[in-house]
Amino acid sequence: MTTFLFLKFVHMLAATLYVGASFVNGLQELSAVRSGDAGLQVAALRFAGLNNRVFLVPATVLLLGTGIGMAWMQGTEILASWLRLPLFLFFILTVILAFSIRLEDRLHALAASAHARAEPTGADFARLSRRAMALGPLASLLILAILALMVLKRAGP
Repeated sequence: MTTFLFLKFVHMLAATLYVGASFVNGLQELSAVRSGDAGLQVAALRFAGLNNRVFLVPATVLLLGTGIGMAWMQGTEILASWLRLPLFLFFILTVILAFSIRLEDRLHALAASAHARAEPTGADFARLSRRAMALGPLASLLILAILALMVLKRAGP
């Protein structure tokens, strides 16, 4: 296996992990938040944090690193016309991921506090969860747009 093919394999694996982990997080959090059960919310948000640390953050780093590596190996300018938009969208997606991780951590703390007091989560939790849930569809659209742009590119192999 050539170095380029190895990078491409790792890139595709990282993309698969990123997409899967993103959608699993969103669906699990949505069902837990809608349940109204603080215990379920604590468990779902703990899982989301683990999922972020084990899959999403490493996949983000791998996607950028392997993508830049493949472009360099092909002699493609990093800001070549066909790469500008996907890289810009990936930057926005990474900012959303960082913001979402902070929101999920805060939501987890609020849910854990409510669960420890055997009370339902309060208004702060509801407000923050609406904000977090609004980011999900945006992130999903960005992921699909980036995938489409990379698969349907016009330049290179």
